[in-house]
Amino acid sequence: MSTVKLYAKISISEWPIILAYSLLMLLLSFLGYLYKIDLVIIIDLIRYSIIPLLIIVSTRIYQKIIDTKQVQKAIIEQKATNIKMHGFYGHLCAKTLTTFMNKAQADNRQLIEAFKERQDYLTLWSHEMKTPLTTLTLAAENNTVVPSDLVSEKADLLTYHIEQLLTIDRLADFNKDLYFEYISLSTCVTDVVKQNTSYFLSHKVVPIITLPEVMVLSDQKWLCVMLTQLISNAIKYSSQNSRIALTFDDHTLWIKDFGVGISQSDLPRIFDQGFTGKNGRLNSEATGMGLYIVQQIAAILDIQVTIQSHQQKGTSVAVQFNPKKLKYNKL
Repeated sequence: MSTVKLYAKISISEWPIILAYSLLMLLLSFLGYLYKIDLVIIIDLIRYSIIPLLIIVSTRIYQKIIDTKQVQKAIIEQKATNIKMHGFYGHLCAKTLTTFMNKAQADNRQLIEAFKERQDYLTLWSHEMKTPLTTLTLAAENNTVVPSDLVSEKADLLTYHIEQLLTIDRLADFNKDLYFEYISLSTCVTDVVKQNTSYFLSHKVVPIITLPEVMVLSDQKWLCVMLTQLISNAIKYSSQNSRIALTFDDHTLWIKDFGVGISQSDLPRIFDQGFTGKNGRLNSEATGMGLYIVQQIAAILDIQVTIQSHQQKGTSVAVQFNPKKLKYNKL
């Protein structure tokens, strides 16, 4: 806004004072007429009061202009501490505006950090998705025929990374994508295992499923996403020619592998976003997002996920359901 327009608008905003003064003078003139007071006295009153009025109005206009420029400067420079306004209400406005700007700046910083994290993860995932493609390209360059099991394994790995990326993208609003119903836990686990068949075969790991007929009140899609993350992790860090045991006991699904395990120093941070730990630095497939995704989904589905692990002995994941949301089928 130009300085001239600013002066004009602020000057116009002082009309209540001028109107009140005019009405007061009219009232005094009327009273002077009623009580037959000499008109010269009324004129002198107006003449001697108009200058103080103009000084008061001019001072108020000047203060408002200074206050407005202070606010404009603070907004441009993004420095809420620079806001200083005149008068009691001016101080209140400055305090409110400072609080608002500080919150807006904090929100803006969070958005920038979230955007940066998103960029970092996109960069990471693009690298992870290039790895299986590079493997297939090299295999095709060196051989006229690429083994189908290699193609299947790398295709599944690509699908896994893409699904993980899409899951992260949907996490912020996945509350809107929930449909709770009683579903068969054994069917859900079996479906996840079948989807990862080539992953099991490529890592030479055998799933051992021992589950009772139990129904759980949950969202089938997101429960399967969570179990996919946990079972994929179990396969990834299993030793070759070993097994993964999937059992159920005391309203808890247990996923136990017999692989490298997790160091005790890493255990407190395994659910942190982007944390890969010592194992992740040794495994090119690690993104540090799997267990973070699991924790986010579990919180919404009213599930508790805890992990126990010992290096070179394996890892046990406990997926604990709310007993009130379980139904056991009687044989």
